[in-house]
Amino acid sequence: MKIDLKKFLAITAFMSHGLAASSGCLIVSGNDSDSSTNNGDGDGDTAETGTTGDGDGDPTGDGDGDPTGDGDGDPGDGDGDGDGDGDGDGDGDGDGDGDNWMCTDGSTIPLDFVCDEEADCPDGSDEVTGCDIPAAQCFDGTEIPDTWLCDEFEDCLDASDEVEGCGYESFICEDGYHIVAEFECDMFDDCPDGSDELSCG
Repeated sequence: MKIDLKKFLAITAFMSHGLAASSGCLIVSGNDSDSSTNNGDGDGDTAETGTTGDGDGDPTGDGDGDPTGDGDGDPGDGDGDGDGDGDGDGDGDGDGDGDNWMCTDGSTIPLDFVCDEEADCPDGSDEVTGCDIPAAQCFDGTEIPDTWLCDEFEDCLDASDEVEGCGYESFICEDGYHIVAEFECDMFDDCPDGSDELSCG
């Protein structure tokens, strides 16, 4: 084997003075690291160098490898495994939301808040659907267990569980309260605001 001694000595001198590091070269191994222009893969690996969505603890990382947070597997997207804090403990569902739970109304809460005996969702669904309890919805969107319908107790703030929940046609008071339609104009204020007796001829 023929070796060009001049080139060999030049390369050796170059490497021995650490010029490779200062020249802007980047040495990567395998598929686990990204260049500064690529999105990361969202696996929480701290060796990644991507600046957006790389799941490596960068403040801008959303853990799915994509700055839009969709984690849908499109080219450039990650696998949704990371939650952006660099420890690789995301939920791995590919939705880029970390450890969150979606309420029935579409809002999200931390997964740890589900079925903790305190309603955290605006519609209360984390303590109904979140506890695998068959659900019914009040007219205002609040979720209650379906066994509470027509139980002679107003569980919905608008009382719709004791009107529509019992299969009755409703009259909706001006303040949003529900009463049975037959109660309108019966010479008794069934609405808290008395609006059921206001338009009686």
